[in-house]
Amino acid sequence: MADTVALLDRRLYTYAQIDTVAGLNSGTARRWLEGYTRRGTYFPPLLRSDSTGDELATWGEFVEVDLVARYRRKGISVIHLRPMIERLREEVGGRYPLAQAEPLVYGRELIWRIQGEEQIPKPLQIVMQLGDGQLVLAPLAEQFFESVEWEGSIARRIMPDGPGSPVRIDPGFAFGRPTVRGIRTDRLAEAFRAGDSIELLARGYEVEEADVEAAIRHETNRASVKAA
Repeated sequence: MADTVALLDRRLYTYAQIDTVAGLNSGTARRWLEGYTRRGTYFPPLLRSDSTGDELATWGEFVEVDLVARYRRKGISVIHLRPMIERLREEVGGRYPLAQAEPLVYGRELIWRIQGEEQIPKPLQIVMQLGDGQLVLAPLAEQFFESVEWEGSIARRIMPDGPGSPVRIDPGFAFGRPTVRGIRTDRLAEAFRAGDSIELLARGYEVEEADVEAAIRHETNRASVKAA
């Protein structure tokens, strides 16, 4: 349990770095984690109980941002998720209920109940009910679940482009930046844009050409898709 807490609580990212790594528009991570004021009205944090004033976010917070960003990139307003996340934090326990596998696997009835009680709009729901009454993860939540490598019940690393890609986001490597075979994807993409060929980069970094291509594709896609 101590190792679990230590991993999720590992402080890794500035808000600007989360925006970059998660493919968010500038300032989004700060609003979601620290809250914001608009036209004299204060809006509390989406993914924290309260504003902390801390300039660094944890791995657990990044994982939760990754899930929420999947909804926002589809044009879905995520502000109504806050009461559900608060309830999950209270009933599941811990600071990061969405960075744990257990609620998504064994706690679907709990999530379904909370969604109903908090009147979470259908496009935002994490759990959906099939015609036969079975509770399953909604498509975007399922996509998130499959993109995470779970260690016990916690998110150990993220596969941002899915299990078929070698790109990984791991808090134990490169300070939580996306990598392929331990090499930062942004460095490979930058070298490619500077004129180095895929073949040259693969040979120089001792990886497969497919790994370099995956890194370039990841950086290109991330730059083209932003969530505010």
